[in-house]
Amino acid sequence: MQAWKEKYISYIQKQKQPYPAPPEPGKEKLSLSLSANLERLLNRLGQSSDLVVRDFLLFGRYGAALVFSPPLSIRSRFRSIS
Repeated sequence: MQAWKEKYISYIQKQKQPYPAPPEPGKEKLSLSLSANLERLLNRLGQSSDLVVRDFLLFGRYGAALVFSPPLSIRSRFRSIS
C-alpha cells in the first residue's frame, strides 16, 4: 500500500511543476533547416492526432511543408465512407 502512495505523491508533484515560459515574440528565429523548424513547431504544439503535416518539394527544388488541422467533421465523413 505504501508503494502506491509514493507513486501517487510523485505523480501529483510532477503535475504541479510549472510549464516553461514561452520565449518573447521575435526572440526565436527560424532555422534554415526545414526539418529543424518542423521539429520545433511540433514540439511546441504537442502530440495531436488532429495535426497533419505534409512535406513536399516546391517547384521540384525547394523543401516545403504544409501543417494544418482539418475540421473534425470532414475526418468523420471519411471514416463513414471507408
